[in-house]
Amino acid sequence: MKQKHIILICLAIIVVVAACVALYLNSQVTTQLTPSNSNITNGDNFTVTLTSENGEALANQTVTLTIINQLNETNNYTLVTDSSGVVTLIINMSSGNYTINGVFNGNGHYKGSNFTQSLIVTEPLESNSQSSSASGTMSSFEKTLEAFENSPNPDFETGIITKPDGSKWVVTGDREAPYGSAEGEDILNSAMGY
Repeated sequence: MKQKHIILICLAIIVVVAACVALYLNSQVTTQLTPSNSNITNGDNFTVTLTSENGEALANQTVTLTIINQLNETNNYTLVTDSSGVVTLIINMSSGNYTINGVFNGNGHYKGSNFTQSLIVTEPLESNSQSSSASGTMSSFEKTLEAFENSPNPDFETGIITKPDGSKWVVTGDREAPYGSAEGEDILNSAMGY
């Protein structure tokens, strides 16, 4: 009889412990990591915002960012969110296509969250005024590029990149065209609203 009571008590303890664990897991607040734009110019800031399910900024939380290049080489950055729930990473890498992963592991109060997205890094636009003035004439593409560079309302998603083979390309969103081409000129004109 005593053995039966001991077994019942053990089963009751197991049920109570399982209920406590389930309650603990369900009491954690859901979080979200929101990365900034996937197109960025070398030297600019890439930001990630950590918020609760209610949109509350989560300060003083550790976020790990991993950038993976086309050779699958990785760079890891461990950052702490500021009072606005934001971590900032200055992008200092060659132009090209990368993958960026962000992870918040969570803690006793907040559930973990993560994201993965592509990251397209471009070089800052170069001013062609010196090279053009040296030759005395400007091509139609050079004139359009100069107008784009001097535009009072620049389109930050459009730019010039140098690919690994050294070729230059005009890129915007999901379009790209060789530097100096009519299609590249069309992309620049579209970015300026022409």
